[in-house]
Amino acid sequence: MCIICQTPFDDLVKYKYLEISDCFKIKSIPNNLINLLQLEINNCKNFIFIPSTLTNLKYIYVEKCPKFVEIPKTLNNLIKLCLIDCIKFKRLINIFPNLEILILENCFCLIYIDNNFPKINILIINNCLLYDTSNIYINNNKDIISSLSSK
Repeated sequence: MCIICQTPFDDLVKYKYLEISDCFKIKSIPNNLINLLQLEINNCKNFIFIPSTLTNLKYIYVEKCPKFVEIPKTLNNLIKLCLIDCIKFKRLINIFPNLEILILENCFCLIYIDNNFPKINILIINNCLLYDTSNIYINNNKDIISSLSSK
């Protein structure tokens, strides 16, 4: 049983870090968690999206959420984004000006990534079968650590 599904989210508003695991009921998190800096969602089979009101988020880790499809366009403070086994995730069309680390693994439906990553240092795209990694261009950053593998 998932404890978070039984906890009133109003009690969580002050928290800066939230981790939700193995909660099969949750589809999203409430949009009033505006102090949240880090979000980790793991093995939540019905989790679909992150609300656009969570503009303070700096770190997002989503793993084994097969219905997850959307990252909001409003996350200008985002530094690290990690999506693993999010098999329905298709597009990363947002420009995150502060994004330094982007990890996309086993996102089988991924077809598009916006190529504007001004601060990226680590880029890992692995086993995203529909994405053509030859289209990646990263601002002439010679120091980038990258691992690109798909087709």
